[in-house]
Amino acid sequence: MKNIYFSMLVTLIYLQIQAQTPITITYTNYLLKGNDTMSKVSNIAELTDLIAAKTDAKWDLSNSSYSNQYYVRHRDGVTIDDSPFSDSDFYDFGSYKISGNLKYNVKVYFKGSEEDFTILGEKIPVSQAIGIGSITYNPNDSLVFLAQNIKYTSPLKILEFPASTDSSWLTESESNTNFTISITPYGIINVPCRINSYRKYLNTVVGWGSMLLKTTNGQTSNWIPVLQVRQNNTSRDSFFMNGNPAPPTLLQAFGLKQGQIITQNKTEFFTFGNHIPVVTVEHKDGITEFIDIRTTNIPINTSTINNLNPLNQINIFPNPASKILNIVVSDNAITGISYTLSEISGKILLQGELKSEVNKGGYIIKIPDTIIPGYYFLSLKDNNNNKISRIVNLLP
Repeated sequence: MKNIYFSMLVTLIYLQIQAQTPITITYTNYLLKGNDTMSKVSNIAELTDLIAAKTDAKWDLSNSSYSNQYYVRHRDGVTIDDSPFSDSDFYDFGSYKISGNLKYNVKVYFKGSEEDFTILGEKIPVSQAIGIGSITYNPNDSLVFLAQNIKYTSPLKILEFPASTDSSWLTESESNTNFTISITPYGIINVPCRINSYRKYLNTVVGWGSMLLKTTNGQTSNWIPVLQVRQNNTSRDSFFMNGNPAPPTLLQAFGLKQGQIITQNKTEFFTFGNHIPVVTVEHKDGITEFIDIRTTNIPINTSTINNLNPLNQINIFPNPASKILNIVVSDNAITGISYTLSEISGKILLQGELKSEVNKGGYIIKIPDTIIPGYYFLSLKDNNNNKISRIVNLLP
């Protein structure tokens, strides 16, 4: 029952890079504010190569067709009202399906660290009454999910850092959700109930490469570096009424059973700056059931919009690089180029004006030892205020 359907949102800022070496994601690559829209793909039969594990792959999803189904993934800052989760980085909204169209809503709390990115727990901020007349045939009958804090016995990991080829992480956790039930004809009035939920999440990085996406208005992204992560999630729910196991006949009326187990298999594609995958594929026995693609906050290929920016012709190499970045300008008319090297968070680490150290049109940026290995933004601007940004991978 407790398959969670998150409706979350996160900012993604990452630009062009070609996948040449295995990708490693660390917490320092991450941003904690933003929002995303996820759209469901209608032509899933044409996208058949997303489940198989691949390395240095090119996944071109720029021809995806989107249905009119989409959802927004939010990420909001916590306040004192979010206690006991006030130390989390942000919360999102989610819902749990009980039976049919019956569901209740929660706030879900996330925490990042150098070691991992996790879910700490949930909160039902106000009591929620859910009518069950469609099941009991009495319009006055209901379930009431009480305002409560639902802490997990152990945080559930979304990502464990550093995440790279063959990384794997397993987490197990339990939680309890309290509610009351009223079925008037049987004299059941506000009887206390509880759902005990056990979850087991096993995630493994099975591949890596780059991915081409399309926004809802038809614009094509740059090639986005991604990790391909296989998720095998299991949840087991037990139901109690007045402290005792709930009657089987009552559970059956809701399409439930004691100790029911739900398995969920996903292949998700993660990139820098976000714990929200750019693509989620849910599948069973190797058959794709649905595909969700992020259609906002993805780096747009500006050449599909405007090819007049002369800086688009600049070549930056090698990438990955160690201590030196070479920049070649093919148009001699481009002058006065300034640069900034910044973290994904926007913090500027290095800046200056390009000065030729090789030959006409050739420049060098020397990377100081104080800049640790990782992925960074290199932004260039010329005298005519033309701008470009690229992601560069700096090695030790």
